[in-house]
Amino acid sequence: MEGQYTKEGMSQTLVVGGVWSQEHLTDRTPGVGSARSYRFRVPGGFVQDEWRLSEVWRLLTSVRLDRHNRYGTFFTPRLSLMARPSEAVTVRMGGGIGFKAPTVFVEESEERGFQNVRPLGNVVVETARSASCDVNWKAGIGAVSVTLNTALYVTWLDHALLVDPDSLSGDVLFFRNATGRTFARGGEGAVKLAFADFKASLGYTYTYATETDRGTRYEVPLNPRHVFGTVLFWENEEFGAKIGVENYWTGPQRLDDHPARSRSPGYWVTGILGEKAWGRLRFFVNGENLTDTRQTRYEPIITGNPNNGPVRLLPIYAPLEGRVVNGGIRVVW
Repeated sequence: MEGQYTKEGMSQTLVVGGVWSQEHLTDRTPGVGSARSYRFRVPGGFVQDEWRLSEVWRLLTSVRLDRHNRYGTFFTPRLSLMARPSEAVTVRMGGGIGFKAPTVFVEESEERGFQNVRPLGNVVVETARSASCDVNWKAGIGAVSVTLNTALYVTWLDHALLVDPDSLSGDVLFFRNATGRTFARGGEGAVKLAFADFKASLGYTYTYATETDRGTRYEVPLNPRHVFGTVLFWENEEFGAKIGVENYWTGPQRLDDHPARSRSPGYWVTGILGEKAWGRLRFFVNGENLTDTRQTRYEPIITGNPNNGPVRLLPIYAPLEGRVVNGGIRVVW
């Protein structure tokens, strides 16, 4: 349901609605039975109120109430303020609260194919609070269109679901909640340039996340602090062709329970895309990871002997697939 109100340059839009979500797992894994099975039902309702305070300022507030059939009731408000002092500049600030019900569908379980993953015991819901601010500037400098975007953000996460380190020695995964808080902070910057048939973009992301558990504070594993990317694209509609090249660099990541290293090496991944049109036909070729970057170039991804002993998968921090090239034909009507 939506309603609007306008008075002397000020306008208000009110949205009221409801939501129903359901998640159901029936686990038929031999030897596990139904212990990992669950059925979540979450009815909820929300109210969103958007105020256009003036030509410059807009305020958006929302509240949501969810009733989880297993974990109880959750109230999650959000607030966002946007300022547009000129046609070229936009500033946004906001924050909110969220929650996530725990399940066995996490990265550590998927890496092991859900083998030796014990059912969730006495765990509680993860709750998060976040805040962010971003500034966007768009203008033209001669024949070049320039867009700049910067953003800062922080997130506080309570009761993070993690693997009990004591369980890793036997390659059996028991999950529990962290006793302390997970704190992530970071920022990103992006530059986009456009000139004639050429477009280019550069982006950088910094994220530093720490977790406190049982009195110890440490950096969250498998989380690169630095990520950098570049994309160069050329497209000519008259000639019916386009080609693009992209490069992404992922910085070192902290590793847990790795016999060879405590931090991963940084790596580049390069891709290319080309397309040519003839009438209604579009011929394209796509190359991914042309540098053939693979974790197996640094070390094996498993320990143990598959023939006569237990095998354990090591933390995955880089691509497992190597160079991939494919092409095809599209028909446009």
